[in-house]
Amino acid sequence: MKYNKLSAVLLTAAVVLAGCGYNDTEATTSTYMSETEETTVTVEDINKHTDPSGTETTVAVEDIDTHTYPNGTWNKTECHSCCNATVEITNADDEGFDFSGQFCTFAKYGEMEGRAVYISDTTAVWPPLDDDPDPVSTPSGYIYFEFDDQGLHITTEGNIDVGPGPNHSGYFIQGDPHYINDEYIAETFSEDELSVMSEILTQEQYEDEFTVDINRTQMITSDIELEDGRTGRLIQGFVPGDALAAGFDMLITDDGIIYYLNITGTFATNDGSYEGTELPGYSNI
Repeated sequence: MKYNKLSAVLLTAAVVLAGCGYNDTEATTSTYMSETEETTVTVEDINKHTDPSGTETTVAVEDIDTHTYPNGTWNKTECHSCCNATVEITNADDEGFDFSGQFCTFAKYGEMEGRAVYISDTTAVWPPLDDDPDPVSTPSGYIYFEFDDQGLHITTEGNIDVGPGPNHSGYFIQGDPHYINDEYIAETFSEDELSVMSEILTQEQYEDEFTVDINRTQMITSDIELEDGRTGRLIQGFVPGDALAAGFDMLITDDGIIYYLNITGTFATNDGSYEGTELPGYSNI
């Protein structure tokens, strides 16, 4: 596939049109310069521009090369910290770029590298698409890199790994990522509930088991009713596939009684009359 190169239609005056580029904070622009004034023309919304000397210049938007030049480190954001990914992009030009990625989905980890090739002004693909593919050598899947003014979308098509592997898709930014599980503790537990947990567990269990498991598992909360009629909620922290041997189930009744059972066998409760070492019977409501 061929792509448009940087060009502009200059009707009268000689005007220098700066090449389009990509950076962290500004949208792709083209700039007209004079001794006294700089005027920026955005590709998105301007077809005509009058330069400071008064000469009207027409810019053909479809002829402006809007390829991005995304060199740098891109971090997956708005994901679980155990489902993170980092992609390093180098040697970017108007044809494509080299990339090296590390992708993690809990216990699944994979690396991928290659040279992605643009198939549109803002989208590149790896491996390159073949206009006349050989059924024997055609890849079974593709990674697509789509840039916008905020970051990078990575999506996949088909199977790009041999066997089960990490999830490569997501939204990437150049900067510090935000992980959704950063808010798990505050969103799931009250201060009183955390205080109870710190009392019924040893300090080591609280710090190295309970809070660590919250940050490295997925969390699900549901309403339940115990066999004795009390109501409350069930909180489950689990790792898909149990690959990390981490997780727990706990019941918190509406009157503040907690029953906690970790996958390692640790059991704790603030119910002084309860003699069991497993969660009491309950049903979802």
